[in-house]
Amino acid sequence: MSRLQQKYGAKIDFKLLDVDDPSTSPYKEKYSLQYVPTFIFLSQSGQVIDRAVGALPEEELEQKIQNLLK
Repeated sequence: MSRLQQKYGAKIDFKLLDVDDPSTSPYKEKYSLQYVPTFIFLSQSGQVIDRAVGALPEEELEQKIQNLLK
């Protein structure tokens, strides 16, 4: 993630949530987070436009990012 964040950080706002932190409960409920890891891609208006559950190879995650940036 850190490599992708460095590469795309100027175009995408990356957020990492600790699911064990009680302060993240509103996000867990809002986005129905049940599995770790879960990647949620939001539009600028905050709408979910894609999501991926489970560990993904970096190349696959980067491909998703590139497709969403088009």
